[in-house]
Amino acid sequence: VIGVVSANEYRSDEGNLSNRELLIRVGDPFEGFQATPLAATETEVTELDSRAARVVDALGAGYTATPLDMMFSASPIDGKPSGMPVSVGVRGEEPDTLRFVGFPYVATAAVLALYGIDPTSVADSTELLTSIDDPLLLAGAGPGRINLNGPSATTQAVDLPTFGSAPRTLVTETTIERNGWSTGRAAWIVEADDALTDAQLAAARAAAADLGLTVESRSQQDGLATARTVAMWSGALLALAIIAVAVGLIRNEATRDLRTLTATGAGARTRRALTASTAAGLAVLGVVLGIGGAYVALVAVYKSTLDKLVPVPVEQLLPLAVGLPFVAALAGWCLAGRTPSSFARQTLD
Repeated sequence: VIGVVSANEYRSDEGNLSNRELLIRVGDPFEGFQATPLAATETEVTELDSRAARVVDALGAGYTATPLDMMFSASPIDGKPSGMPVSVGVRGEEPDTLRFVGFPYVATAAVLALYGIDPTSVADSTELLTSIDDPLLLAGAGPGRINLNGPSATTQAVDLPTFGSAPRTLVTETTIERNGWSTGRAAWIVEADDALTDAQLAAARAAAADLGLTVESRSQQDGLATARTVAMWSGALLALAIIAVAVGLIRNEATRDLRTLTATGAGARTRRALTASTAAGLAVLGVVLGIGGAYVALVAVYKSTLDKLVPVPVEQLLPLAVGLPFVAALAGWCLAGRTPSSFARQTLD
């Protein structure tokens, strides 16, 4: 369990955001923004930017947010951009299918400046600026819909974030005009120099909730961390219980030998040493077979993606590998000093 959990944890370059980023949203993009007052006029944009700035102020001094716009179909509903935002995907294995990658943002001058992209370096024919290697398709809504069986979008590789919720794909303004899409303020991203603290994130979330905005930070994968901790302690307790049973059976089989040792003058220290060494030996054998067998199975499962098994979760495996034999030996030493009640009678088989 520890190995599987570790293989599924985000590495430093994976996940939704880095620990230095904060994404402030107008609403949930997966709900299509249909119930969210997206900025369609200059007045609305200014008002939303003001609310986002108050959220950024909750982080403390020295932080700024870069506005992020999304594209929507040209068909308005109540004067607002309507329907699901324009999305980016990878062509599916079946016809007319698209594997969703995310919602791209507009390649505004502010976003290009944030990531150090020279606008003059963007070719006129480029539709998407991206850090994704796969061929991408732009899927629009309404009159701007693109044929899913058509050619892939013309992309240009740039140094954008690789995190899932960060602006890793940008649509050029020329492409927006050509497809007749409208734009609306959808989010703001904060790029800090250092990792944001829990206190800063809590303050930002509280401010955003009061202002009708939402905040997204790096997922800590608390569920996986809990599963790994529970697995470590459960495995240790189960192993100790099995060792205790095994040592008990061994001592029962060796009762005659213990009586003989006692009769010849062996003291409690000798009996303790025998039991402690037996328990420690069983624990070492169990650790080697357990961890070794687990990783043989993991290599078989992850044979095509062995990089997921690196780094090895030493923080959880080391306490098991070192602590378990030590605890087993200590318990054996403490519980094995009792003198046999009788060594005058021979045990009947």
